[in-house]
Amino acid sequence: MVKQAVKIQQELEALYNGVDGHYHHGDGAWDFVHKETGVDLKGILLKIVGENSG
Repeated sequence: MVKQAVKIQQELEALYNGVDGHYHHGDGAWDFVHKETGVDLKGILLKIVGENSG
């Protein structure tokens, strides 16, 4: 199941790149958000999950 999801994401990335678009997935997506906004959204969400799981 995971391999299929990764393959789909890679195909979507190729399609978007083929029309001069951008597609971000996985850690690259979190890095993009952080770079563009200056906000570590992944870090914020992980902190919230950590606070609510204990």
